[in-house]
Amino acid sequence: MSKQFEQVRELIPASLKAEPQKAGILAILLLGLGVLGVRQLAGPGVAPAAVASPEQPPESSNRNVSASRVAAGQAKADRVRRWIATPVAPVTRNLFVMQAEFFPTLPDAVSSSAAQTLQESFWDRLAKSESARADLYRQRQIRQENLLQAAGSLKLQSTVMGSFPRALIDGRLLKAGQTVSVVANGQSIVFVIDRIEPMRVVLKRDEIMVELPIAGGRMRVVTDNPR
Repeated sequence: MSKQFEQVRELIPASLKAEPQKAGILAILLLGLGVLGVRQLAGPGVAPAAVASPEQPPESSNRNVSASRVAAGQAKADRVRRWIATPVAPVTRNLFVMQAEFFPTLPDAVSSSAAQTLQESFWDRLAKSESARADLYRQRQIRQENLLQAAGSLKLQSTVMGSFPRALIDGRLLKAGQTVSVVANGQSIVFVIDRIEPMRVVLKRDEIMVELPIAGGRMRVVTDNPR
């Protein structure tokens, strides 16, 4: 170690020799870098001499490690060859057949009851739907009849056609968009004049349109809406 240190000091320029402390530190650093460089060149496979056993040279230790690795690899290869040489056991069951014992089953009474409940609920829903639809239709029919009866108290006297048609209803000259009201069963019912035509006026109430003809005509619910 001292010999290597002296060799490194001889490489130091004369300017640094004037300061022995700095020269010594620089020499130590250079020596450490040299040792690291030697270890990097030697590679990871070479074990340091300080770790080697004093009774066994490093070369002998490396040979033992390599021999143990070769023996382990050989043992694995032997196991793989034995596994390949082992005959395949025949399949004892059909892989595509479902084994019912592995799945829970319901009693017959429970399953039939569930099926009956589903069937009844379907028909019940269908019956309720039809009943609700019939109720709505009946309610609409009753409302149309009530509106026809209420509008029957109005009297369309004449219509005046032109750019802005007018209708004379109960002595009032009205145009489309204005309202007329009647009292039926103690309640005031308001109609909106939807359109005015030569022989009739169409009144509207809650999406139901009623035809009010000139005196002598028959009132009815209007289904044709040109708009």
